[in-house]
Amino acid sequence: MTREKHNRLIDAQSIGVKFDLNYKRDDIKSRSFDYLLRKNRSNSEFWAIRDINFQAFSGDVIGIIGPNGAGKTTLCRVITDIFKPDEGEISVKGKISALLSIGTGFNSSMTGKENIFLNGMMLGMNKSEVQHFYDKIVEFSGIEKFINLPIKKYSSGMRTRLGFSIAAMLEPEILVLDEALNPGDEEFRERAANKIKEIVKNAKTVIIVSHNIRLITKSCNYAILLNHGRIAAQGKPAYVVDEYKKLVPLKKIKKKIINF
Repeated sequence: MTREKHNRLIDAQSIGVKFDLNYKRDDIKSRSFDYLLRKNRSNSEFWAIRDINFQAFSGDVIGIIGPNGAGKTTLCRVITDIFKPDEGEISVKGKISALLSIGTGFNSSMTGKENIFLNGMMLGMNKSEVQHFYDKIVEFSGIEKFINLPIKKYSSGMRTRLGFSIAAMLEPEILVLDEALNPGDEEFRERAANKIKEIVKNAKTVIIVSHNIRLITKSCNYAILLNHGRIAAQGKPAYVVDEYKKLVPLKKIKKKIINF
């Protein structure tokens, strides 16, 4: 796959995100006390990602890999506007749908059906739009018999299938998947892979965060390697995967490989 650069959807320029280890990023109360007490917390600053530069174009399937704690999920949250960068700028053009972790946005006490509507509206759809896709979501997930059970009774694989089905069926221009395809059965992973190909055919962009190097080399046309919050390599997947192997022991990589 080649990169067609006629339609740029994501442009990240020197973006960085920092955290104060003494409080949560969204803990406004802690920030207020910090200001009132004038505590010096400069030594507790931690940059999760920094100096991140990359672009994504229509038709791209971009794989993001790296060791645990490299900043992959933080980068996804910047792309999806959950986090605002503390430095640099990012421009994202197009409708985004994201599956950032298993069961993101699900209410465990609500049924699968209720969570489809809840999650769909969290992704920016109105009730009638979710209703339009409802049957396709249920069919694709393969959990019709359990759709009226509370999510808390679902296995992790069932949650993954439902979450992916909602994200994919909402026809995003940009689909972000953070370790979303690893759990589940082989048959569903195959259908998910085909769905990704379908999205790309419709001139969409897919960003996949995964330790699954077979998935990255097979499905992506571009890859980014993060290490200690910075880009260690980017370019053709085969090259980036080779650089990743230099960072992570082969035994650990083999444990994380799942046929796709």
